[in-house]
Amino acid sequence: MTRKPDESVPRCPPDADTCRRGIGTFEAAQELAIRESEVRAAAMAETFLTSASHDAVRLAELVDNLSAGGEQAALVAELQGILHNLKGQGGTFGFELLSAVAESGCAYLRCTGASGPDPVALRHHVTAVETILSRRIKGTGGALGERLLARLKTVRAGGGERFPS
Repeated sequence: MTRKPDESVPRCPPDADTCRRGIGTFEAAQELAIRESEVRAAAMAETFLTSASHDAVRLAELVDNLSAGGEQAALVAELQGILHNLKGQGGTFGFELLSAVAESGCAYLRCTGASGPDPVALRHHVTAVETILSRRIKGTGGALGERLLARLKTVRAGGGERFPS
């Protein structure tokens, strides 16, 4: 025999703070927690977009410095680090295309060898990152995403055998 809950007693989760806020039922507390989590996730996504936009500016500066003959090893290391972070964070916040573009840039940098990366090829990656962020392209980006990735593949192909297709 299943025991019925006493409807006269409000059902609260074990969290005393939730009960103090007068939420009442466990289901209501769950709904509130979900709404609060969604608000926090949206705020984190905005923070990510702001941070990623700053990263895009820094990527452009690094490519400019590389073009101007700056210290290649240090510049490449910083480029690699920023692209690696964008690759991981992009997917976390639903920007799969950003992750794919950043991975393309990372792979390019890993494969350039002693001759170093071509700033023009890197500029294409930076422009793709900037486009994704400025247009807030989530997911894979549909037709635009396909065009961006195809363009980067063409750019990589110009790098000869140093970059795997």
